[in-house]
Amino acid sequence: MALLKRAKLKQPANPEDVDYRHPRGLDRALFALLMTGSWVSAHQNVMICGPTGVGKNFLYCTLANQACRQGHSCSMCACLGYSRRWR
Repeated sequence: MALLKRAKLKQPANPEDVDYRHPRGLDRALFALLMTGSWVSAHQNVMICGPTGVGKNFLYCTLANQACRQGHSCSMCACLGYSRRWR
C-alpha cells in the first residue's frame, strides 16, 4: 500500500474498470499482457499515446496500480512532442 501512496496516482483505476467498448482501439489481449507486469520485470517502459479524451491517464493509472500491487514503484512523465517525431 505504501507504493500506491508514493505513486500519487491521479485517480483510482482497477483492471475491472477498463471499458474495452470505448472507441479508443484498445487491444484487450495486449492490455491483459501488460497487466501481468512482465514488461516491468523485463525493464521495459510503456508509452500510451492517443488524442485528448481517450483515457490515457486512466490506462496509466490502471497499469501503475497493478504494478504497485505487484511490488514495483512507478512514475509518469509527459512526453509531449515525441509522437510528432515518430510519424
